Amino acid sequence: MNKSLNIAVIGCGTAGLACAIGLASDHSVQLFEKFEHAKPVGAGIMLQYTGLKALAYLGLEQDILKKGAVINHLSGHDFNGSTVFNVHYSDLKQHLFGLGIHRGTLFETLYHKVQKQNILIKSNAAILSTLQKSGQRFLVDQNNIEYGPFDLVIDASGANSILRQHYSTMLYNHKYPYGALWTVFEDPNKKYATNALYQVYDSAHKMLGLLPVGQRPGDQLNCTTFFWSLPLADYAQWQDVGLDAWKKEVIKYCPHIESALEQIQSQDQLALAKYSHSMMKQWNYDQLVFIGDAGHTMSPQLGQGGNLALVDAAVLVQMLRQNKDVNKALSAYNTKRKKHLMFYQHASRFMTRGFNSLV
Repeated sequence: MNKSLNIAVIGCGTAGLACAIGLASDHSVQLFEKFEHAKPVGAGIMLQYTGLKALAYLGLEQDILKKGAVINHLSGHDFNGSTVFNVHYSDLKQHLFGLGIHRGTLFETLYHKVQKQNILIKSNAAILSTLQKSGQRFLVDQNNIEYGPFDLVIDASGANSILRQHYSTMLYNHKYPYGALWTVFEDPNKKYATNALYQVYDSAHKMLGLLPVGQRPGDQLNCTTFFWSLPLADYAQWQDVGLDAWKKEVIKYCPHIESALEQIQSQDQLALAKYSHSMMKQWNYDQLVFIGDAGHTMSPQLGQGGNLALVDAAVLVQMLRQNKDVNKALSAYNTKRKKHLMFYQHASRFMTRGFNSLV
């Protein structure tokens, strides 16, 4: 695209930051963040080949590779020690691997790049609506302050997108009854997890997992992410039971992390994550597009949320470079992303029923 556009990106999560980085070399980009200080949400994620390729397209792959943990295989066992799955990346393709990364590290890398590019960030601006005047879009925040005009608005504000409620029709939007408790263990000697995603199952009712995530932001200490599945309806009971009883249960399933559990001294160290399965009928509207969790969400069973956000950003940047007309670029984006996202939506729903169910 030859013409420089004035673009608004809503949200400083993975999708929003990555998209802003990719667009800033060709266009004027402004980020809008509802909080005073943008910060990551979550503990750790695994980047697959698609996510790493998207980072490479944005010029960020090498920075991330230095800070993450290479994942060579995925391992799952039941409570009795029987193998549920044991998949090696090399069985699929030589030199293929995943990368465990601390969410804070991924955020820090993207955020520093945004700062280096001098991309303007408007904080404390919760965008509640968008309107069109004379062929351009404007944004309105919680204080009724109007911003614009913009040639394009990109909503990357996450699963709780406010604009999506007003400007989209959902294909489906299902809240999962299961959530998960997340934390990060200090693991300087790589004692708890090494080069593998490790999971333990008790039928489809209980699951724990360990994922090496490489360097912690700030001090570069090696870390491992831990998660424990939990029905949302049981969260209050979990709080009442207390840490000691819960730790004993965890040790039954995974004895080798007993010393890691000593790092947890308060229930506040465990964050409760909630999940949904949603999909918009389309992501593109007139000078408006939804990417990342604002446009589609799924359970964490396939570990694809961060990857899909990065791919969304890279594809949108690519379509805007290839098409001079904004709406044609958005239509091309919608077409290009549909099959890929639909595949993972169906696969995620199938996997969730098999590995995390109340039935």
